[in-house]
Amino acid sequence: MTAAQFAKAAEEYGINLNAGQLKAFETFEDRLYEANKTKNLTRVPRSECKTRHFLDSLSLSPLVPEGNSVVDLGSGAGFPGVPLAIARPDLRVTLLDAAEKEIRFLESLADIVTVGLILQRAEIAARMPEFRERYDVATARALAPLAIQAEVSAAYVRVGGLFLPQRMEQEETPEYTNLGLKLEERRLVEVQGAKRLIPVYRKSEPTPDRYPRTWAAIKKRSL
Repeated sequence: MTAAQFAKAAEEYGINLNAGQLKAFETFEDRLYEANKTKNLTRVPRSECKTRHFLDSLSLSPLVPEGNSVVDLGSGAGFPGVPLAIARPDLRVTLLDAAEKEIRFLESLADIVTVGLILQRAEIAARMPEFRERYDVATARALAPLAIQAEVSAAYVRVGGLFLPQRMEQEETPEYTNLGLKLEERRLVEVQGAKRLIPVYRKSEPTPDRYPRTWAAIKKRSL
């Protein structure tokens, strides 16, 4: 996919990329695949990067209100958070990952994109006052089974905000009212012919203090 084709495809999500943003995406791609030679950051072939990484990330954009703060949990090499931050400078994006190699790679992008970085496990940071219920939107790309993803994500979202996990089309999307989350809709988006499910959960009330549980407890019995 050429840069022009990528820019055209991004327009489907209401995003008009300027020359500077296209250059930032190009640099991001270059650095990702250079680092991938030694750090194993992605299994996606470079020929599919713009579709499976960039456009898939940008498919979230129509659901994220202008000026929102966004936390991307288990961001890895920066998806979906970095593409959102490049394409939507109105957003305040924070990337969280427990792996130091991923955070160090994300630090290397500081000259092309402005994001916050958190090196910590999601279920631990969710209990820290500086992160708990501080964000308008929490997201991740299939971080874990949905019940686990909801448990480790809900506490980051302020009341009235959104939990927007990126999931597979066929997945069930139950309510998680015990976490303060209500399902508003199941949004199906198309990314170059492939379907992606984004269930839209609204935070209707504070997440009880007992959530998220420890990782050992979560693994033993998910919600």
